Amino acid sequence: MKKLLLLLFFFQILNGCNADNDKSEKQNYSSAFEYNDALVNAQGLIIQQMTKLLSLETTEQMELMIPNFSKVINESIKITKGITFEKNDFGMKEAFLNQMEFYKVEVTPILLMMIELSDQMDLIDENDDENFLLIWDEYIDLVNMVTEKEKPYDNAIKISQGKFIKAYNMYLKNNPFMEE
Repeated sequence: MKKLLLLLFFFQILNGCNADNDKSEKQNYSSAFEYNDALVNAQGLIIQQMTKLLSLETTEQMELMIPNFSKVINESIKITKGITFEKNDFGMKEAFLNQMEFYKVEVTPILLMMIELSDQMDLIDENDDENFLLIWDEYIDLVNMVTEKEKPYDNAIKISQGKFIKAYNMYLKNNPFMEE
């Protein structure tokens, strides 16, 4: 049950990311394709870590991995700050950075709260539907809150990336995480 709940959270909050990996820092790009990929890859580091965190067997293991998740977010921010493009990026880098900061400041603490709520649900007597539903509602409220708070960040990435793609005559495959 815990893993199902946390997976629900994962897919709701990280629907705008790709899971590619690129650890380059201080990179200047002249290619629009390479620049876009570098930004998406830096964000993908966060997705990979979240996937790893949520694949763990217990919430205790998940809690222990939160500091590493935070470290990966910080590394992704550092990588993204080091990426530059020779031309106008239409605010794309800033949009990615803002979303990464959102993950760092808001999502990580909420993820800890959700892990705690999952633990509480596991401790409830199986016949105590009332208390289970109260905690479940609190859990769902957190998922919905984060989902709503993330929408402006997703939208900023979509808009800036759309302008970027159009300006540089690019074609990108649809990202299934971007579809609503």
